[in-house]
Amino acid sequence: SEFLWEVDINSNIKDFNFSEDGNLLLLTNNNVLILDNFGNLITTLKHSNEIPLKLVSEKDKIFIIAKKGIDILDLKSESSVNFYKNKFEGAVEYIRFNSNSYIKDNKKLYKLSE
Repeated sequence: SEFLWEVDINSNIKDFNFSEDGNLLLLTNNNVLILDNFGNLITTLKHSNEIPLKLVSEKDKIFIIAKKGIDILDLKSESSVNFYKNKFEGAVEYIRFNSNSYIKDNKKLYKLSE
């Protein structure tokens, strides 16, 4: 194996995922960085979650899940769409099943809707 490229983002990576068009999404404490297949920075999106836990990409939306809620960013407009306040308990997990999206914590299962 060999490294094809590396990028120093000068921040801790909290989570990562891929967009539907194959771009790499990196979640940091304050931003979501979007990089192409060659490691070139496409754009940086700011989010409002103080302590982000998980990054999920679906269609043209990015969901940033934190203990206090979910921040939804729009990839096309490169802006925040909404923030849903919630208090998750313990570890947070994202589940996709039969075209439905769910978030599970230690006590509850939440179904997401558009």
